[in-house]
Amino acid sequence: LLLKVSLDFQPKVDLMKENVGFTAEEMKKFLLKFPEFLCLNLSKDISPKIRFMRQELGINDSQIKKIMTKNPHLLTHDINKVIKPRLIFIKNEMEMSESGFMALLLEKVPSLFTQDENDLKD
Repeated sequence: LLLKVSLDFQPKVDLMKENVGFTAEEMKKFLLKFPEFLCLNLSKDISPKIRFMRQELGINDSQIKKIMTKNPHLLTHDINKVIKPRLIFIKNEMEMSESGFMALLLEKVPSLFTQDENDLKD
């Protein structure tokens, strides 16, 4: 069991601490809030979401940490099937400037990344 923890869970925790900036205490709170994190695939679920936020949205590590803390379930959604379509829909429907759009996502409602389009229309 110990071998499994160090091979499977530790790399995920290390990524969040080393690449996103979670402290040990923040990681503990994150795992208590979202224990499913440990069941996610590092290369298919976690790393692509972080890379997407950095490269395609231009979000820095402290912003990524804030988004993940507020909406950890973001990590469970498919980028191309859920996240991108939602963001495009929101941006087009609200006709927002890039800065206004990013402020909305980062400060107000990080759950917009994954909210159903039908709910957004109402």
